Amino acid sequence: MTDWASAQLRRRLTTPDLPRDPGSLVVPWRPKITERPGNAATMAMIEVLRAAGIHGDPSVRPSSVTAWVGHRLLLQGFRIEEVARALGCRSLDRTATLIGLDWRSPAEDGPA
Repeated sequence: MTDWASAQLRRRLTTPDLPRDPGSLVVPWRPKITERPGNAATMAMIEVLRAAGIHGDPSVRPSSVTAWVGHRLLLQGFRIEEVARALGCRSLDRTATLIGLDWRSPAEDGPA
């Protein structure tokens, strides 16, 4: 379990106004928004960011999680094509922009 997950479970167990039903979700879910799957996924991510206490930061959006995952994959040695596939991106340009990869800059160690 990650530190964040552990903190969320601890919060869940120590906050008096949260339900104690063992079948309830750790992160609140609003079923009324499930009419459009994209909206539901975005709202679920917003709830996770809110539960983590970082939703109010304007630089953190639901796509920030996707970007972070893609950036981590790139740092682990995955090629941009593999990162794009993992993130479900159809465009390598879009993937590069999302993860903060500036592929248009000349390589520092490569030929000019």
